Amino acid sequence: MANESLLAALGRMGLIKPGEKPDVKPVPASGPSELARVDLTRETLMIECPLPAGNAAAPDQGAVSNVALAWMKAAGRIAPKAVPAIVAEDAQSGAFAMQYFDPAAFPKWDTQLREGTIEAGTAGEIARIVAAMHGATAGLEDVEQAFRSEHVFVAYCLDPYLRAGALTSPDSAARLETLAQSTLTTRKTLIHGAFIPGNILSGPHGPVFLGGHCAWFGDPAFDLSCCLNHLLLNCVARPQWIRNYLACYDAIVETYMGMVTWENVSDMEQRTAHLVPGLLLGPAHNDYAGTDTQRARIQAAASKLLLRPVSQLAALRETWMQAIGH
Repeated sequence: MANESLLAALGRMGLIKPGEKPDVKPVPASGPSELARVDLTRETLMIECPLPAGNAAAPDQGAVSNVALAWMKAAGRIAPKAVPAIVAEDAQSGAFAMQYFDPAAFPKWDTQLREGTIEAGTAGEIARIVAAMHGATAGLEDVEQAFRSEHVFVAYCLDPYLRAGALTSPDSAARLETLAQSTLTTRKTLIHGAFIPGNILSGPHGPVFLGGHCAWFGDPAFDLSCCLNHLLLNCVARPQWIRNYLACYDAIVETYMGMVTWENVSDMEQRTAHLVPGLLLGPAHNDYAGTDTQRARIQAAASKLLLRPVSQLAALRETWMQAIGH
């Protein structure tokens, strides 16, 4: 959003007075929105604005931002300290203002995992909040009606995270499509769609979840799989901390599964164990494979688990470790 347009939106939201020009700093963002830090007289806020219309095949960017805003409001009612507070909204531009988190006090969990600050307690707390969000929305028809955002989930999450694996592993294409179709037809709770370490801040009073652009009423196993997938990939990229990553993996599985009340725990665990290998084949593995050897090892191990699926997450963990040579 151009600076003039942003200032106009801030004015309509009642955050600045006519003629006032606060300090605005663009913030790098990988999602379908633009972010900017705005330093006002009394506080600092984060402003999110829809990207300009681009690919006609992709969902409308304003609609995607609306999904994120709706998710933050819904999640905020369940775990208010775990999502940014919404301060103001501008219906004309689709922009909204939310609480700003200083990176010095709220580092990304992804950064901590990569740099060696790997705490099972943090992982367990993340799992506790995710399970609470899932449990609080399970089976609610009004939530399902409010998040009929399948087109967004498919375009920004299912296709690039899951189906993209067929490009690097054609032998697994049929299995990946089966998983994709199963995920689309399993609708149990409100899910975030991209519960990855890069969308989680590690704050002094607990985790804070960002994003929500891919949220919809779907399969909670997809959220859980996103987190576990990245922990297993970290084991390949930084083997010196394997025990720490596995401790986080175990903490997430134990905490989350202990809170599943909306369905049979075994069913939930099996869907997760089947999804994780598919996500391991997705583009995320390129961020963890520093060499062609690592990339080949990940693809071979994930393909093996995908085509010979296990039903328990402990078995998935052990098979993965053996397949990558640990």
